[in-house]
Amino acid sequence: MSPVRVRKQVVCPECGRVLRVIPASAARVEAENLPDEDELDEAVAASNSPEVIETVVEVGPVCPRCAGE
Repeated sequence: MSPVRVRKQVVCPECGRVLRVIPASAARVEAENLPDEDELDEAVAASNSPEVIETVVEVGPVCPRCAGE
């Protein structure tokens, strides 16, 4: 089985712009039940690369551009 890395993207709820990318531990994501274990297994099986990077998208605060600052 290939190693799995997880990263969390925090996006603006208004425009969808990525505000921050945070490396997240696989244990933390698993504790939140994200991503679904079956989907993660399928991603690993379908991957030809030695490593799988799973991205979790989280809605964050409004970005400065949308806030008009």
